[in-house]
Amino acid sequence: MNGIGSGSRTQANRVVYSATVTTSTNSGMLLRSVRVNREHISYLKWLLESHDGLATPTTRDGTPDIVDLMVAPGFEGELEALLDALVDEIGLERVAAPAVPPL
Repeated sequence: MNGIGSGSRTQANRVVYSATVTTSTNSGMLLRSVRVNREHISYLKWLLESHDGLATPTTRDGTPDIVDLMVAPGFEGELEALLDALVDEIGLERVAAPAVPPL
């Protein structure tokens, strides 16, 4: 099952477009993917852990700046609010989740 949502906002003379593509796993978990500078990956992981395990982050082989986030059903809204804040704070960008979830 894939769900798509989109929006845009203007940010200091540039337009930031966001699109969320979600992939479901066999376990019912949802997969969201984001791109962040590698220097911010540990900060992202720390934030997710400090929010009681809101999502489980993993990096992709061959693309270390993309982080896949495994999200439990029901926590999508809280995760999206956090990701929205990180767009401005660390330049996080939402990207398409892989068609096949990682193992």
